[in-house]
Amino acid sequence: MKRLEINNTIDKFTKSDYLIGTSICFVISILYMFNLNQIVVGGLSILLFLFYFNRIRKRATINEAFTICLILTLPFSFSPLVGSSFFSLFIIIQFLFICVLLVSNFSSKKNQLIQVLGLGLLLFCLGVYFFNQSNYPKILVETLIKTLLFLLIIIVALIKLKISKLTVLSMMRFYVFAGSVAGLMVLIQYLSFKLLGINYLGVQNQFGTSRTGFAGLFYDYSISSIYLSSVSLILCFGLLTKQYFINYKWSIILLFFTIGTSVLTSGRSGIAALFIAIFFLLIYLRNIKVIVISLIAGFPLVKTILYIYSLNRTTNLSNDSGRLDNYLNALNYFYKNFWFGARFLGFSETSKSMLPHNFILDFLVQYGIVFTLLLLLFVIVVWFKGLKKQPILFFLFLLMLVGGNFHASFINTHYIIIPLILIIGTLNNNESISYHK
Repeated sequence: MKRLEINNTIDKFTKSDYLIGTSICFVISILYMFNLNQIVVGGLSILLFLFYFNRIRKRATINEAFTICLILTLPFSFSPLVGSSFFSLFIIIQFLFICVLLVSNFSSKKNQLIQVLGLGLLLFCLGVYFFNQSNYPKILVETLIKTLLFLLIIIVALIKLKISKLTVLSMMRFYVFAGSVAGLMVLIQYLSFKLLGINYLGVQNQFGTSRTGFAGLFYDYSISSIYLSSVSLILCFGLLTKQYFINYKWSIILLFFTIGTSVLTSGRSGIAALFIAIFFLLIYLRNIKVIVISLIAGFPLVKTILYIYSLNRTTNLSNDSGRLDNYLNALNYFYKNFWFGARFLGFSETSKSMLPHNFILDFLVQYGIVFTLLLLLFVIVVWFKGLKKQPILFFLFLLMLVGGNFHASFINTHYIIIPLILIIGTLNNNESISYHK
């Protein structure tokens, strides 16, 4: 089995590990894309990932194996195993990951309280889902459960998860390959629509004559564009720091591919977040030569991006798409429900307004000032601590935060959990790494 190198260090995973994992990700994605029988595809996805999990457990810890499976299921993480529920393979893996973290070292008195509370919270999540579906609209129950799972995996990871810096670099490689599969799904959608007139693959929609959106298997075009741009940022980070996650040639190819497919979604959020994250990355690197080269290369790239946008959007790119009205409605609702917001029961249902396309306003109207301040404080502390441990994770999360200012349902993006748990895992290690030259 041929082993690869990451930054002149031997990777614990083999070339076959990456190839098989990416192939499974592609096969499941393409089956969901072409709307094959949901139960058959869901059953196949479970079998394939059980096989793959068992394979990589020979070279990885159980926590690393779960994290890799989470990353590889991201491209189809919104595709349910059965029915129209949110119960996707990604959610199941996340749930199992939490359970494994909870029961590890159970005899330790230090961890017993968090384990008992965590198991109680999981039982509460299941109880809400199975017993209250008839009392509340299903989308509200799903929002509550996803929020609780999001919080729980973070809390448990703080206690139990430990990840080395080399493992994080391997995870970034898996992330790049999985994101490239998602980009390929968008490209297939785009070409099928433009060349064959097919408009039923994955999630795509025409907004009158002004815009055609392609989201792959994600439920939202902006979220799809941010996910693809996050892959672009990882590749760009490697090129700017000469710390390649894959070789130089493929880094260039996949960089342009993921930028291009992010633009093809028709969502502006991903590209805007990418340029802002790169701006701060250049400041962090403090390398005049790199900054000058980046600015020179940026001009033709921006021109190309604007041209691709013109193929799918005829409206002005500065158009707010009704976001300003949503912001004002959200602020008015927050003012009237200052402390606890909609109490996890859905701002849209209680106010009859669209969710604000801004993650801070989304938190405020859904959960109120108390929850929002606590969550933001936690995120900021963890995020900045991660800068010294793994800069790539800091800038990856920065891109997602910036993108979160332009779309709704920040916690529901799925990809947001990846940099967070990796940052937490490295914080529990005593290693550090710097890319300053």
